[in-house]
Amino acid sequence: LICFYKEDGATFVPGCGGKDKSARDWCVVGTRPDDDPIPLVKPTSKFCSDETPCGRCEGHCRNDGECRGDLVCFEKDEGIPGVDSVPGCIGESISKTDWCTTNLAIDASSAKDRRLRGSLQ
Repeated sequence: LICFYKEDGATFVPGCGGKDKSARDWCVVGTRPDDDPIPLVKPTSKFCSDETPCGRCEGHCRNDGECRGDLVCFEKDEGIPGVDSVPGCIGESISKTDWCTTNLAIDASSAKDRRLRGSLQ
């Protein structure tokens, strides 16, 4: 099962019958691509570690070795909502917590930031 995130009460929930006019999210049958954004997971312990690495959109990491597999540690600067968001993750963290994410998400976010600043054609 994966979480289907509803935008509003008019959004149809795939694979379900009936009407739900709320903005409630639903569990549905399916798979999610590896680069599809997922919600940030609040840290359950003080830090990720080499022994207990964090998964995607989990924190608080201090380096890439504290993230599972090919994930990388995204180092936040200021914790400013909308400015310092975590690439590939849904939600805002106003802390300076560093989060594990994919290289693809960071590369895509960096390219978008450079385009917005006018340094890419």
